Amino acid sequence: MTPEQRAAFEGTRGGDLVLITTPEGSTTPAYGNARLLLVESVRTVGMRTRRTVYVRGSGSIGSQDWITYQRSPALFWRNFQMGQPVTAIDLLLSDEDQVLSRPTFDDLYHPFFGGDCPFVYCHDGLVNVSSATRIVLRDTAEAARRHGSNMKTICPFCMGTALYRDHEREVERTTVVASSPSTFRHDEEDAIRTEHLGRIHARRSELGYSPLAQDTPLNNLTRETADIILFSVALSDLEHIAALESTSTPEANPEPPDERFTQPMWIPILDTFTPHPEEAPPSIRDIMNNFATNSPPSSNRPAIPHLPLPPPPPVIITAPVQHPGSVTPNFRARECFAAGTALAALDTAALGEQYFGNDAAWYRDKIPFFEISDSDIQDVYYYRWKIFRAHQRDLGERGYVSTEFLDDVGWQLEPWATLNDATGFHLGEGRWLRDRRYSDDYIRHMYNGGNDRHFTDWMADSVWQRYLVDGDKAAITTHLNAMTNLFTQWNDALDTSKGLYWREPLADATEYTISSIDASGGQDGFRGGEAFRPTINSYMWANAIAIANVAELAGQSSVASDYRAKAANIKSRFQADIWNSTLEHFIDRHQTSNEYVQYYQPIRGRELAGYVPWMFGMPDNNDKYNQAWKHLRDSNKFQGSNGLRTVEPSYEYYMRQYRYEGSRRECQWNGPVWPYQTTQVLYGMANLLNSYNQSLITKIDYLEELQTYTRLHTWNNKLNLEEDYEPDTAGPIVGLARSPHYFHSGYNDLIISGLVGLRPRADNTLEIHPLIPSNSISYFRLQNLLYHGHNISIQWDSSGNKYNQGPGLLIEINEQVLATSPTLSRITAQLPSSQANVPAIQRSKTTKSIQLQLGQFPQGSASSNTDPSNLHDAIDGRIWFWSELPNGWSSSSTPSASTQHYTITFSAATSLTGCELAFYDDGSEFAVPADYEILRWENSSWMKIEGEGASGERPVANGITNVGWRELRTERLRVQWRQEAGKRTRLVEFKAF
Repeated sequence: MTPEQRAAFEGTRGGDLVLITTPEGSTTPAYGNARLLLVESVRTVGMRTRRTVYVRGSGSIGSQDWITYQRSPALFWRNFQMGQPVTAIDLLLSDEDQVLSRPTFDDLYHPFFGGDCPFVYCHDGLVNVSSATRIVLRDTAEAARRHGSNMKTICPFCMGTALYRDHEREVERTTVVASSPSTFRHDEEDAIRTEHLGRIHARRSELGYSPLAQDTPLNNLTRETADIILFSVALSDLEHIAALESTSTPEANPEPPDERFTQPMWIPILDTFTPHPEEAPPSIRDIMNNFATNSPPSSNRPAIPHLPLPPPPPVIITAPVQHPGSVTPNFRARECFAAGTALAALDTAALGEQYFGNDAAWYRDKIPFFEISDSDIQDVYYYRWKIFRAHQRDLGERGYVSTEFLDDVGWQLEPWATLNDATGFHLGEGRWLRDRRYSDDYIRHMYNGGNDRHFTDWMADSVWQRYLVDGDKAAITTHLNAMTNLFTQWNDALDTSKGLYWREPLADATEYTISSIDASGGQDGFRGGEAFRPTINSYMWANAIAIANVAELAGQSSVASDYRAKAANIKSRFQADIWNSTLEHFIDRHQTSNEYVQYYQPIRGRELAGYVPWMFGMPDNNDKYNQAWKHLRDSNKFQGSNGLRTVEPSYEYYMRQYRYEGSRRECQWNGPVWPYQTTQVLYGMANLLNSYNQSLITKIDYLEELQTYTRLHTWNNKLNLEEDYEPDTAGPIVGLARSPHYFHSGYNDLIISGLVGLRPRADNTLEIHPLIPSNSISYFRLQNLLYHGHNISIQWDSSGNKYNQGPGLLIEINEQVLATSPTLSRITAQLPSSQANVPAIQRSKTTKSIQLQLGQFPQGSASSNTDPSNLHDAIDGRIWFWSELPNGWSSSSTPSASTQHYTITFSAATSLTGCELAFYDDGSEFAVPADYEILRWENSSWMKIEGEGASGERPVANGITNVGWRELRTERLRVQWRQEAGKRTRLVEFKAF
């Protein structure tokens, strides 16, 4: 495989087509001059990426194949498989072959379609709107209006989906202009129509079609009276359709229906309503008779369609068809007609399976899905959601909290295992979850005894930043008193003579800094070295601003004024005293005096922490302070080949190792790369590029630093983020038992608010500014962010070939195009004037089986391996399935099959309605049981929970198995199963509700 061919395969993913063409006169493989490959899967094996592909030769892809591929890649994949997959792609290629990933219609037009449109009802780019074509043309309401009128529209396949949608929109707009002539200027209308017809003529010329006849221009496509739709959402609408069917005039010489498009697989089934067959009009009833339903009558979900096999299983389109109703113009700007398109949609089910396996159900309705041409960024994006999920500890009645370490460490806050230094990162990531319970529980926890000020933090600011995303006023103003109380407690770190805050570096979560090492005379630096630091003063400034903002929301203007004054005083003293004009940087000043350092003496070097003020937009926007950024990318200063150094190499004690655990190096901040401060710097860079006037840092710098940070997440070909890293060689420094999958930093918030560029705001303006340089990222799509109660999707396609919607940046709100731009420039657009309802936080289930600490109730017992800490791990509220750090109760292996069980004992009889089981499977030592039983303790014996109301899922590996029953009371609950001979079982978590 040549380098050019290999580059073409980079970025392909499961479901992608790849076109192989061989120039005439070259040595041609047996597969023919043009071949299509279908990528089934992409996975990393050791150091290599393996792509499993299927191959087809020239001429073997038909119209149904192509249309099915556009409609449903999943179904296409099933139909496309031929024999055994070819995994050695090199066998399919000669050096002369040209490789094109994700070919468009035009790429296949001649080699596979023979220069003809694959749609049988297309005649030179025009299609009659009729009963034979209406399902294919179902995408717009206007096509439905013209059903039965024998009117023509342009073919969505050869003319292109985007142009087809633009055409239907132009028909709709023309209809409105015709019915409301006073609303629009006719010269404007004529200009848009001329532009649109010009695009149609140009496309027809590309395809070799003859010019349009005089009787087919746009001006004969007027509004018709027939209001025919495929399905409706209410019985009254079905009756309306039946009435139309009984009164409408039959078409003259109707075309026979295209059976490929009247199969049940192409019928939209609405999520919200399933009409009863006996109530449906004839045409719909005929279709529905092909289905057998197995949904119980009481179900609120639609009946589940089933077809006999073969043919292949149906694809059910779950998005409802557009309802006709009144026509409203989409007339924001002329660009909307050029860029107006059919909306793309990520295959979230496939992405969920690819990245989360059997645990995908947890993520499916919680995270915004994302794809991007940089596969490393995409992989780490989903990995970071796995980190987030793994660090959600269920505390039972107290709800969920985010942990920093996966398992317990000696300095955590008991009994919850929380630490406050990275809380701001946790909330930054969590604010983008659609399920707001996790962040809400965590905030309530931290403001009700969970924040012991063990470390410095920017808690109030992070809570405000969360409000900028969800817009939930009540959820944030309820914490105002707790915010002010916590802020006041920090007066013990305020030097009133200087107006600045100080902290020991260890308590600032950064041991072994310049101030602490120098205060020890270079002998140590773990403790001591108190200093007025850029970090704590930036945090306190940001917290004061946030409290002022919340006070204004709550109508407490005096509190708001007080905290704005506090913030102004901090900033004034900070810029005057912490800025060092010699080093051109914000640096520490010592707070203590001893034989080595003096009070208020500046430290003798730059630290990466000096960029933290920009994380919050604190410094004034001028050249004096902005010049600090010239040091960041200097390889002799902060820029290491493996990331950003925390201290420059010029410091006397740079990278000197002081602290060990046995022979293993421990954490230090005198040079190593830390994801913690790297995240802070990337936040600062984003603010610099969005709000400051400077040229020292560019989008190229931002993307390169982000990509370097992205690479830190992978070591030994596995995604595993640890504590700190070598600055100039690859690899982590602290690889202790506590270190894997460390949640001490942010990433996805950087992707969403920085790279993709959604800049959260308190007002009703949606601002998007991607920090992506030209000719770098060819595409991305971020789908279904919940922002101010609206569903937002952001899409970039540099060529227009990825999503087939034309090139450019596209913003969607609630599945409608809101704004577009041909370039990666800043876009601002108004959200709908009426504030959407923020989804309520659901707390329908409270876990009753959590043992926060050993020795407390509830308690665990088991059939084997009864070590207390091992038993505790199955009811500690933590769930993850990584191999690096075992989690859960693990049974003992037995030479023959055996019965194993785990029992939860409550302090008293407890009402329960269900449970969750999480089993771990590593493919070798640990295996998931084939089945299980749930038993309750009743009348001094174990009774199986079964009968009416009881239901349970089959056990799954590395995911959640749900079990439910009618409410009962018991003092003990047991799960029991048969274990295979020579295998062990790991019960990651046993939750009872």
